[in-house]
Amino acid sequence: MTTKPLPGSIPVSDATIEAFASFFRGRTDAWGGVEGLCNKEQVTFEHYRRHLEGKTSLGVYMLLDDGKCWFAAADLDQKDQDKILAIKEGFAEVGVHAYPCYSKGKGFHLYVFADKEPFDAHEIRRLFVSVLTKLNIQCEIFPKQDKLDDKIPLGNYINLPLFGMNTRLFFTKAKIIVPADQVLPLFQRNSNETIAIARKTIPDPATIKQTAPQATKVKGRPKKIKTPACIDRLLKGVHAGERDVAAFALSRWYLEQNFLPEEVLPYLELWDSKNTPPIGNSNTLLAKIQSAAKGYGFGCASIVNEPLLSDCCPGEAQCVWLKEKTEERKKNGLIRELSFHVTDTHLFEQIYDGKEKTQFVSYELSTGATQIVDNIEYPSYTVVPVHGAELTESVIKFPTGIATPNGSLIELENQLISEVIQLVYDYVELPEQRDYWIVAHYVLLTWVYDKMNTISYLRFRGDTGVGKSRALTVIGGVCYKPLMMSGAVTPAPIYREIRRFRGTVILEEADFSDSSEKGEVVTILNCGMERGRAVLRCSPDDPNIIECLPVYGPKLFATRGAFQDKALEARCNTIIMKEAKRKVPTLINMAYENRAAELRKKLLLWRFLKLPLVDPEIEEIELGPVEQRLKQMALPLAIVFHERPGFIDELRASVKITQKNIRTDRAESDDAAVLQTLLTIALADGKEWVSSREIGVRMAAEGYFNKYVKDGDTSVATKRISVAVSTKIRNLGFSIQEQQRPHNGKRDRHIIWDQGLVNQLAIKYLPDAMDEFAELLTEKIDLDI
Repeated sequence: MTTKPLPGSIPVSDATIEAFASFFRGRTDAWGGVEGLCNKEQVTFEHYRRHLEGKTSLGVYMLLDDGKCWFAAADLDQKDQDKILAIKEGFAEVGVHAYPCYSKGKGFHLYVFADKEPFDAHEIRRLFVSVLTKLNIQCEIFPKQDKLDDKIPLGNYINLPLFGMNTRLFFTKAKIIVPADQVLPLFQRNSNETIAIARKTIPDPATIKQTAPQATKVKGRPKKIKTPACIDRLLKGVHAGERDVAAFALSRWYLEQNFLPEEVLPYLELWDSKNTPPIGNSNTLLAKIQSAAKGYGFGCASIVNEPLLSDCCPGEAQCVWLKEKTEERKKNGLIRELSFHVTDTHLFEQIYDGKEKTQFVSYELSTGATQIVDNIEYPSYTVVPVHGAELTESVIKFPTGIATPNGSLIELENQLISEVIQLVYDYVELPEQRDYWIVAHYVLLTWVYDKMNTISYLRFRGDTGVGKSRALTVIGGVCYKPLMMSGAVTPAPIYREIRRFRGTVILEEADFSDSSEKGEVVTILNCGMERGRAVLRCSPDDPNIIECLPVYGPKLFATRGAFQDKALEARCNTIIMKEAKRKVPTLINMAYENRAAELRKKLLLWRFLKLPLVDPEIEEIELGPVEQRLKQMALPLAIVFHERPGFIDELRASVKITQKNIRTDRAESDDAAVLQTLLTIALADGKEWVSSREIGVRMAAEGYFNKYVKDGDTSVATKRISVAVSTKIRNLGFSIQEQQRPHNGKRDRHIIWDQGLVNQLAIKYLPDAMDEFAELLTEKIDLDI
């Protein structure tokens, strides 16, 4: 599929569609697409409509079961308008009406239409061969066969003209384009009697002297080259119905190996001798070579997109040649692996069948039409889906397809929220009902996070056996491209997988120690909340090369306790897990996997519909008097779901509860104990006489620093306690006087009182002790949030 904008949808009258369909009648049990795919479904009036409106290109299988066809065509794969007009004139000389037009590619088609009865395929093909042979012009003839059999159940399709009513247009012998809405009434049909008379007035090809150029024979043995398994299979010889397409594929292969066209013919002749029966005509083989030389090079599409040859393909996973070829092209920048791609007209998202097939779902922004494509072709490179052990080992989970639209976006959104809540409820017990609401909206948020400038994290905290791992598995399994990285204990794989997939990172046992590597993981997580905060480091191979490592994206954690790093702790929406009170399944079973797979297909549809509507620059939504970090964490949810009735009120209530829980946790921290001791001393001795030493003495008396005391020896502990308290004081934002001052017979470096800071810290750490320290707080403080 190309990434060029498709023609805009234009209204086409039913009369025009009926006329078009009457000329281009074919099989009604299958149709072909521009990507080479055979769609085995009923061909209807709607298929012709979508073709003429420029939505879905239609390819018609011309040959019917009885060996008849309603139209025939010549396909000239050359940019030579004079040559196609010469063919038109050749038919006119024997009384047959033929009409040339531009083809989908870089050449031309010429069509001949039957009248009241369809053509006999053998007769019309022989007439085409006679005209082309007389003119010494080589091109493909459609239908390509005289009749169908078990090996050729459908034949070949041809892509129809007038796509979108403004491409693949017809033209006159004066090379004047005829508007699409005017050309159909000009067509004249040909009776079988006309064809029979024409066959008698032109010599049979068997009696015409062959004047096609002959290839130069190559002396010596064929070059030794490594061939893919499909080519090895074809070189052993094929049956009658496969010869044309096999000759074309082999020609592409030899030309791709830098053989000259004149070098290829002897090899095809040698191959043809193994066929059952052989073609036995060097001119026919040469025509295939010349046609292949003007098209694309050999690739998997040459085999897998041709129904008659597709059985020769061993599959991507087993094809050594394809693996080597792909790696070489990747190194040269000709192939780029992406799991998501966007153009001005389309969104592309990777899907995976769970075995080995990776593809893209293409979503057209203007029409909402979806399509499955294998890759995205650009003139200078090809975009392909990502493949690797991460997929086969379920490290990452992709949708297997996309759900069929059924209703409005808001209806789909409501359905998804309900289904995610129910799925989580069935397999995980969360402590509060509101937690299910938060989780469901966070799951949906991950599917559009790439439109946000910030994204918070979801963390499950608690002791062993309270369901943290289960929560990660169940909830993470329906997030956007979940990366199950429980085994990633070093930064390198985390960097690599985020860059490779840009998905949702799932980390179990995330209680990081102070080791340098795990410290770097904390850096990844701290920087990953905001877009544009990539981690910079020197390349391990060359310190002169700076690596820019993207880390932005949603993340789910499980930890036993709070993070020691306050910045990381502040980035988490935390759910405190508890012992289950109701029965949930002991193991994750296939019922969950099937439900999750269906949900991912619906979530992919929702992503396509929602992503273009998300505006990250929306005016800030009022979430109440809460801390700035909480606003920053809640804003992405507000941006995505602000139009849902009652959502903002629910979000405010949730943020208020989160604010309260955070303050409760802070009130039990060492920082809170230090602050409370500081205020207690200030009440007793005065604001200007509080020192780190005095705070340490009082807290040590209450047992806060027992870890520094060994075997009852407090002499070493005193200095350590003083340093620890000084560090915490500075971390809270206070400054300490440089010079010692005497007070109560002792000299100390006292803390510099900062009234504004004291007010802020009291709200943050001691919300329940405000009355106790009221005389130290000079500003009115509103705690009703």
